[in-house]
Amino acid sequence: EIERCDSGLRSLCSVQGSLVMYPIWKYGSEEQKKKWLPDMAQGRKIGCFGLTEPDHGSNPGGMVTVFQDKGDHYLLNGAKMWISNSPLADVAVVWAKAENTEGRIHGLLVERGMEGFTTPTTHGKLSLRASPTGE
Repeated sequence: EIERCDSGLRSLCSVQGSLVMYPIWKYGSEEQKKKWLPDMAQGRKIGCFGLTEPDHGSNPGGMVTVFQDKGDHYLLNGAKMWISNSPLADVAVVWAKAENTEGRIHGLLVERGMEGFTTPTTHGKLSLRASPTGE
């Protein structure tokens, strides 16, 4: 029914519920679930889903974003684009390949304000202009 009203609003809602909240609920730690899910369910926090890359689209096989486990933190390197909700997201589920694991893909939670994490807005879109989109 939301789609009948506005596809941009549908995009915001489906990304929030299906692509961000579900992975946190299914695979996140209890701490992550408690931190994010209640506020996201009430719309007080917004999430985005970082899969699409500039040179490979949404093809996980071509993904070049990688991360390293540094013991007390992860080092994530890469770029994403056409990410719905990213300009206003409080948290991103970013998909990346673990270095030295033959391409195994993981989802990492990246919070707004973390060093090196930016989400510039995509301007001049021809459609879904009501859906905030960025990199």
